This record gives sequence, structure tokens and C-alpha cells, in this order.
Amino acid sequence: MGSPPSEFGRVYNESPQHRVTIDYDFAIGKFPVTRAEYARFAAESGYNADYHWKEPGYLQNGNYPAGYVSWDDVKAYVRWLSDKSGSKYRLPSEAEYEYAERAGTTTANWWRDGADALCSYVECSDDGIGPVGSHPANAFGLCDMAGGVHEWTEDCWHRNHDGAPTDGTARTTWWFGRCDDHATRGGGGGGPAWLHRSAIRQGYFSDDRANISGFRVARTL
Repeated sequence: MGSPPSEFGRVYNESPQHRVTIDYDFAIGKFPVTRAEYARFAAESGYNADYHWKEPGYLQNGNYPAGYVSWDDVKAYVRWLSDKSGSKYRLPSEAEYEYAERAGTTTANWWRDGADALCSYVECSDDGIGPVGSHPANAFGLCDMAGGVHEWTEDCWHRNHDGAPTDGTARTTWWFGRCDDHATRGGGGGGPAWLHRSAIRQGYFSDDRANISGFRVARTL
């Protein structure tokens, strides 16, 4: 997990590179949760979500990833989905997300190092957001792990991987006891290849909503 010092585009928060062992089975969504799926949640649950998820600032239909959702919003979605399905859904941890995105690769991007094939694997339109599944899946059969929306994880945001769990679980505590911001993975919109690296990570306040913030769900099996 993380990036080596030699990787182009690497930033400090991806260090230190370290080994993680996931010794349990888990499932993760093939796609980010779509606008149509999020709309069903909002309608059935009555959750008072900010209206901007309906108007994220780019044209979309129900098959686009849900955007403009906060960490608090997606936690409400996960609770609703768990109650509705009878299965316990959750957000993926940072480690699970990176493992799932890499799909067995060790290169900077899951498809290859470099930028030559970028637009074959991520959305390169002006807003960098397209319908889910528009590009090839990785070796695990997962789509849109890079590009598109930044996806919330369960982890509290930490400035690097010092002290990160090595068993695949989420880091749910912060230095001062509070966990007001959380880590996102994936994303990158239509930006350059270094923004689509498997190790890239960002942090946002839990109540932040951005037009390119979305999520996918996971479940321990």
C-alpha cells in the first residue's frame, strides 16, 4: 500500500509504502453508487440530503455516479441499504480500496505506467465524469476505480500512512480523538495520469459536498 519514492507524481501522504495483509473475504461494488440508486434512497428514506446531488454542475442521467454527497450522506445511505437488504453494508477502507483498484498490479496506474493509454481507461471529457462502466474493468472486474468521482472511504484522514493498520481495516481514530475529516480514493476527473495512480488519496471534512465526491459500498463476507 502506498507509493515508492521513485513513482512519478508521488506526494508525501502516500508514504511510507508498506505491506498490508487482508485475511478475510470482502465484496466491493463493481461501480460507484449511481444517481438513480441514490435517488431511490432519498425518496424511500426521506433523508434530507442537500439538493445539489440532483444538480452537480454537469449533465448527467441515472447511470452516472452520484455526486455532491458528503461522508455523512453516504453513511446514511449505507445504513438504509443495510436495513433494506438485511445484509451489513459499509464503506470500504482505504486499504481495501487500494487493493481492489490495483487488482494485483504494482505499477502507478492499474493498467500500466505512463499516460499513453489514459483516455482508454478513464473519462477524459471536460468534466471528467461519465456513465459508470464506460471504460474497461480492471483484472478484478471493477470499473471506475480511477477517474470519475472521488470516493469516500471509512478511514479518518491522516497526513500519511504512519501507524496505519496492516490488516486491511479502516483507521477510525485521529490524533486528537476526533475524526472530522475522512479519506477519499480514486477520482481525478479528466486530469493527467498522475492523478489516476492507485496510491493517490485526499481528505475532506465529513460534511463537505463537492460535485465530484461519490462512493461505492463494500461488505465483509
